[in-house]
Amino acid sequence: MARFTRKFLKNQEVIPLGQISSTVDKIWVKYDLDRSGFLNRRETLKFLNDFLVTKGQPPATVAKFNHFFREIDLNSDGYVSRSEMAQFIKGYLTAPQVTDPVTELTNKIFAKYDFNRNGFLDKRECL
Repeated sequence: MARFTRKFLKNQEVIPLGQISSTVDKIWVKYDLDRSGFLNRRETLKFLNDFLVTKGQPPATVAKFNHFFREIDLNSDGYVSRSEMAQFIKGYLTAPQVTDPVTELTNKIFAKYDFNRNGFLDKRECL
């Protein structure tokens, strides 16, 4: 998803990573009005506008909604599936994973010396 969504959903609620599934379940109970198992454009608009109102933001304009829908509808089939909603929540509404300082330092050092970005430190990269 593009930077647009990060900017558009500023000050978002943080959801613990382990609660993604139950959050999607709650969304489906409230917004999947036709019980199709998917959110159509109208249902997704209702979800987005309710979400924005809880964050003190105005309802989405047509252009903003269309952009948001293109980002969340990953397979471009015109519907939002439960897995697409879970991806959205995971990417934008979950708390960042906390890493210990040693792991963080190790990752920074690794990134610095893994010149070819293949995920391994080759012999020449270690010299």
